[in-house]
Amino acid sequence: MRGIILSALLCFFSLTVLAQVPGEHPSASGPGKVFGKVKDASTKKAVEYASVSLIKPGLTRLAGGTTTGTDGSFLIENLAPGNYVVKITFLGYTMYQTDTLRITAEEPLEDLGTVLLKPSSQNLKGAEIVADAPMVVNEIDKRVYNTEKLLSTSGGSAVDILNQIPSVNVDIDGNLSLRGSEGVTVLVDGRPSGITGGSRQAILESIPASSIERIEVITNPNAKYDADGQAGIINVVLKKNKILGMTGSVTLGAGTRGKYNAAANLSYRNKRFNIFGNYSFRRNNTFNNGTSYRTSYLVDSLYQQNTRSEGLNKRMNHMGRLGMDIYINPRNTLGISGGFGYNPGNSVDATFYSFYDSSLVQTNEWYRTSTQNQVRYNYDLNVNYKHQFKKANQELTIDATFNGNNENEKEAFLNAYLDWLNNNSVRYYQRQRTENLSQNSNFVASIDYAHPFKKNYSLETGVKYTARHNDNDFTNFNYDPLTGEYIVNSYLTNRFVYHEQVYGAYAQMAKSYNKFGYKLGMRVEETLINTDLVTTQSKNSRNYFSWFPSVFLSYKFNDKNDIKLNYSRRISRPGFRQLNTFTSYSDPLNLQTGNPMLNPEYTNSFEFSYSYGGKKYSISPTIYYRYTTNVISRYRTVNSDGVSITSFQNFNESHSAGFELTARMEFFKWWYMMPNANLYYYQINGTNFGAGLRNWSIGGMGRILTGFKITSWMEAQATYGFWWAPATPQGRPKPVQGLDLGLKADVLKKKLSINLSLQDVFNTRRFALDGGDATFVSTFSRKRETRILNLSLTYKFGKQDFSSRKSRKGGDGGGDINNNGGEDW
Repeated sequence: MRGIILSALLCFFSLTVLAQVPGEHPSASGPGKVFGKVKDASTKKAVEYASVSLIKPGLTRLAGGTTTGTDGSFLIENLAPGNYVVKITFLGYTMYQTDTLRITAEEPLEDLGTVLLKPSSQNLKGAEIVADAPMVVNEIDKRVYNTEKLLSTSGGSAVDILNQIPSVNVDIDGNLSLRGSEGVTVLVDGRPSGITGGSRQAILESIPASSIERIEVITNPNAKYDADGQAGIINVVLKKNKILGMTGSVTLGAGTRGKYNAAANLSYRNKRFNIFGNYSFRRNNTFNNGTSYRTSYLVDSLYQQNTRSEGLNKRMNHMGRLGMDIYINPRNTLGISGGFGYNPGNSVDATFYSFYDSSLVQTNEWYRTSTQNQVRYNYDLNVNYKHQFKKANQELTIDATFNGNNENEKEAFLNAYLDWLNNNSVRYYQRQRTENLSQNSNFVASIDYAHPFKKNYSLETGVKYTARHNDNDFTNFNYDPLTGEYIVNSYLTNRFVYHEQVYGAYAQMAKSYNKFGYKLGMRVEETLINTDLVTTQSKNSRNYFSWFPSVFLSYKFNDKNDIKLNYSRRISRPGFRQLNTFTSYSDPLNLQTGNPMLNPEYTNSFEFSYSYGGKKYSISPTIYYRYTTNVISRYRTVNSDGVSITSFQNFNESHSAGFELTARMEFFKWWYMMPNANLYYYQINGTNFGAGLRNWSIGGMGRILTGFKITSWMEAQATYGFWWAPATPQGRPKPVQGLDLGLKADVLKKKLSINLSLQDVFNTRRFALDGGDATFVSTFSRKRETRILNLSLTYKFGKQDFSSRKSRKGGDGGGDINNNGGEDW
């Protein structure tokens, strides 16, 4: 296949380049040397395998680096004359950073002597040496959000956390959007985790907020990342032990209306391996209700339908994980991890339909009740290997992941039709039962290589294979009153099998020159899709090959100010539910079906941003523009019987332009604020399906998070957010807003944390939409339970990790030295 050939050629090209460039010699050339020894400040024993990095002041890329030997010694040589800063880091210790060192031809040697690293958890008498970790870190290609600082999400899930992240929104149906666009790729620990399509909300709901360390938002990914997801990538990073010794925690929580959660984490780490495991449980009961009003303009009459619905959902989530990192030697690490989830649940829903004639006289009524029982299993297995060469930043990574989920969903329906024109008599009852068996799996394997050259050049290249398989078997049964049995209804029975393969390869070159830097990349992907509607023996195949260039430019004025300009091309492939031609009759008056002829969307994305990072104030405005062709959008029609049919079509194009502003302000030591606003213009053109199918809107979203440090051990937080979704060709959503409150207290020497949160204080979060075209107009509204009070207790034991906190005296307290010059907010 063309994809395999391209991947092989790119790998061969990469290996050829490596063969021509020596990999074990420093990238700089000169007489300078920096050397010394690293020891533990408490035990005075040598610290082996510590990372020693050499950085030029004002630049973000490394000028050199090495690791300490068994006796703690290190040597960096062949340094050109100039100014340098040395950073020394090791897990479990506070980072050490020198003042500016000057290497000259006359004085080429710099002896640092013995450097004493302090354990991260050590407190100096009479001095406070740690401060809170920053809530947001603005890196060159992404924003990183520290989720422990989001107090109003205690007792919640990944969905609750994502709804607190600037420019991110999860609506009532679990649709995730970034800057108003739903074309988002979600990763867990940097890897696909089966979070696609209809399974996305269920899987995100199963991840407890207490197990998440941070959220990374990448709005315009470079060529190294998969091209899928026109709006960008959201990476959910789970907690993992970073210090030597044993550490653990236990969490218990409870919320209103029968909500409970619990979690336990335990890990042990030494210089040779790291073993970790965790278990979490969530019980989540929520109610929902909704209304809709639709007027249809039929050929010879006016027809009106009103709908009212209400329901109760009960869900439980069990999730466990085990893993191990093996440090074979200072340059080779092998990681193995696996997880399993068990998620049972049930729900009861009732929907009432009222029908009116052109004189608004009610003619009949239909009501439908449903009872659903569901069991879902999630699983994943990952194996990864990393080799770090002697040269700083030269590394090889191999990663393989297999994950999936199996689901068994059974639902029983009762339909009743009442004739209002004949004394409200019952015309007929109908009983139905459905069973949906779903099996989804994903396999991803990748090889990535990074190689630094002289004069601040670097090359990254890699190949990737992704296979997705979805098998959805749906059976419908009708009740036969004569026999008292349920008989299979073949007309409403469907089995749909979807198989997708993506072959990808990329290469990108980066260079930094004084204050200017750039990264140029190219990614190629070939996609093979096969679908099989087994019920009707209808098969379909789609193959397409695509190029995805990316350009990233940056200029750093000084340590506080920089600008960035970037471009990338993205793709959004249609999902298996969008391609399935089977018509869903779960609501007989509102049918849904797919379209096997859908083409992928292609998006050209541009961004320009400025960042200022001061001690107390930070600000980052961004201007962005996206142009998309073959836009996949829902398309709704109403037939002559007044039945609504929703499918998917490729509309001509869409334009999206916006302005985003994120800031942090520390007014006093006890009061801080982090406002975010995103205002955008969206225009969609669907005139290829009708002259009037063109719409535009001004949408936006924003959040204001403010916190108050009441005492050294207690903090309060309030978050107000609003969301105004963009228009579709057939409708305009109404704004959504809400206020969340959180309170956290750390007692018993910070071993016990008490969290109290209240979400949607005024119960205002509701999704509503006004829509229509030449054949109908409608108003739609849905509400699920959003006002929730949660109380949670977390007890930590063993050694605790303070390495993510920021030292108040020198350096950044062991932060990531490869953070690309990010500012802490």
